[in-house]
Amino acid sequence: MLTSDDYILVETKLIELVTPQASPRQFVAANLPEWIAARLTEGLPPVLLVQAALRLCEEDGYNASPPSMCTFLLNCFPLRPEFKAICDKIRTPPPALPPPADPFDAIMLSNKLPFLGRLAVRAHLRALMQNSPPRPVVVIKGLGGAGKTYTTELINHICRTHTDIVPCHIEVPKDQGISVGPADLARDIVLQLGGDVDKMPAQQTNADRWAQELAIWIVNTAQKSGFKHWIVLDGFNKAELRRDTLPLIVKLSLQLTRGMASRSHRLILTDFDHTSLPIIPGNIAIETIPGLGKAAVAEFVTQLLAAAGRQEDAPAMIAGVTEDFADPIQDLRELGGRLNDLIELIG
Repeated sequence: MLTSDDYILVETKLIELVTPQASPRQFVAANLPEWIAARLTEGLPPVLLVQAALRLCEEDGYNASPPSMCTFLLNCFPLRPEFKAICDKIRTPPPALPPPADPFDAIMLSNKLPFLGRLAVRAHLRALMQNSPPRPVVVIKGLGGAGKTYTTELINHICRTHTDIVPCHIEVPKDQGISVGPADLARDIVLQLGGDVDKMPAQQTNADRWAQELAIWIVNTAQKSGFKHWIVLDGFNKAELRRDTLPLIVKLSLQLTRGMASRSHRLILTDFDHTSLPIIPGNIAIETIPGLGKAAVAEFVTQLLAAAGRQEDAPAMIAGVTEDFADPIQDLRELGGRLNDLIELIG
């Protein structure tokens, strides 16, 4: 409301005016709107009293007309033109700031990577923000190179805005699924949740019961953390997933969709066979990644170049990335490679 220079002038002159008063608080209160005066702390020395009055007027902002700050200053200095000029500047509220960008709608993520199209998964992930979403498990499907793993980048982008959500990303590299048994998977998840991996339940001969105890251990760790967790299991497809690891994912999906855990934690599976889950199909949100329109690519390239101050290069760059593709683009692996090259070129 007050510029820094105006604040220094106002504070200095008010202190000079208030300090010699027989009752500084009574003088300040008499010149403030009643609802502001009632909030003044008793027993403050003049300097702190003036600072408190100015802070309360700033906090009240434009709730009154004229603003409380104007009323206070003009009551204290009715014949001083410099204070009338200050009040003239602050009578009109500043233009409203544009609403912050919705991270779920991002085309260029905060790390400059693209996330293009895919309206379905954006809607599915946004729905996970509800306390009890109707479809609490999200499954991402698509051909190799279609961009399933980029879902994790969007989630990381979302979590930079919604800082109460902590992403937990467990990935099976291609041809490495044999190395991820139930104990390994549970331990990796709990480590990212900030838990003590030494407290893992002892292995039992009853594999189904052990999977249940591991799932309960994961959920308890998440609950104790005080954060909401989005657990992303990436690449656990039929070719990679070990038979003894599947029961853990099944039990975990059930634990995360029941009771208090269902209000805080979410499960997102990429490249996973959702028919393995004993959850009513209508309770699972499924995205099959489609082809991508050239217009979405052009919008990303335009944003990328605008951020680098190179808007004039957009037409040539867009053509270089997209011209030999059909529309919509189906070869998303090749497109991703070209966009990565462009990001590296632009810097």
